[in-house]
Amino acid sequence: MSVVAIIPVKGRFSLLVWTLDRLMEVNRVDRIVMVGHEEEGQELARLMGADWVYHPNFPLGSKYNEGWEYAFRKYDPDHYVFMGASDWMNREWLPVMTELAETYEMVGRNDKYYYSLHPSWNRLLHFTGSEVGSCAVIPRRVVRQYEGRPFNDTMETDLDWSLRANIKDIGGIVHSSEDKESKILSVSCYKWTNAYNFEGYWNNTAKTTRLGHGTDWLKENFKDALEMTLW
Repeated sequence: MSVVAIIPVKGRFSLLVWTLDRLMEVNRVDRIVMVGHEEEGQELARLMGADWVYHPNFPLGSKYNEGWEYAFRKYDPDHYVFMGASDWMNREWLPVMTELAETYEMVGRNDKYYYSLHPSWNRLLHFTGSEVGSCAVIPRRVVRQYEGRPFNDTMETDLDWSLRANIKDIGGIVHSSEDKESKILSVSCYKWTNAYNFEGYWNNTAKTTRLGHGTDWLKENFKDALEMTLW
């Protein structure tokens, strides 16, 4: 069973090295497709053995589609992973989600862990107010219906919403797994701006569990996060 992860990239190369290494060594994906416009990204793809697709950073929907269509036409894998440069999956994630994708058209979980790094402190939280999006697994039969372009080309934000909506439009089911051993982590750093606001999640007392520095949890689930330095 083949799995391809497609990652639109812009900067954050010190983190991206860790993300790519995890995909190969921990998740054992068959191929990684990177989509971007920066020479440093292209060189990193070459060094790490990933495929490179050139596309300007905007529009973002078109950027995603270029990577997915490339993977569709070159590899036509059994499963595709929707993710960004800061998204990490634990070892249990793909075996569970690819099995569920035999039944559902988009699978993931509606919770996520967020880890924020700073030279003076690190913080970890668990947010339970998400929808299926980050690291969602999409089966081949869905991508074939869209001929490799399941996103809206003109979208600049909310690509996960766009993907869910398009899948539902063809009668597909978006499913949140109940397997609590399958976990995803998003890594942020003070050096760059993320698509999400870590402080907003941290202060959302209704849906957030604060885990402090998170050292024990990270040791058990994402121990390489404790080894990272991004500055």
